[in-house]
Amino acid sequence: MGHCWSAVGPAAAVKYSSQIFLIATVAIALQVIFNLEAIRYTLYTGEPILAGIMRLSPGPRVWAGFYTVLGFFQLGWPALAGSAAATLLGAWIGRMPGTGEQAAHAWVATALILGRERAVTQWHWRRIAVWTALAGVAYTVFSEWTNTAILGSWAYSELMPTLKVGGIELGASPLAQWLLLPPLALYLARRAVSEPHPVQAA
Repeated sequence: MGHCWSAVGPAAAVKYSSQIFLIATVAIALQVIFNLEAIRYTLYTGEPILAGIMRLSPGPRVWAGFYTVLGFFQLGWPALAGSAAATLLGAWIGRMPGTGEQAAHAWVATALILGRERAVTQWHWRRIAVWTALAGVAYTVFSEWTNTAILGSWAYSELMPTLKVGGIELGASPLAQWLLLPPLALYLARRAVSEPHPVQAA
């Protein structure tokens, strides 16, 4: 829940006032209590908490359907996909998506939901690095050209080294960041995943 609120919490506070964080605080406190009690139950009985819940009234059929519906809304149509879609779309358009971007938001969220997820050890790291760098360079060219030549949002200072690509003047620093940082971040992530972690004896 914490990482969800770190992504959409500030925008929700601006839209609905900071009092909405009271709801988040209560929800987090209740979740902590439930998780602690579930851990204590499992340690005491040796079975998962859901096995104990199924024996409660009104019976396993009701509780099975209840948790199936909850699991669908959590995993089958995850809220995290909507939060991630809002973050991606906001980074692209330069502001938080509003009612005018609901269709685009829905398409991005659907693409994230339908995207195949693999284990980190099965990722094609070189392919991901190449496509990430190419996508970053393409977006940088589009963004820099739009904001400097069309919108006039900013201008390069004399200290910024520039390159001319197809008659378009681009800052060398933004291009270098997208060419170097994504492959470097993926390399460090792959190194951290592939390195064996010794298990310490209790």
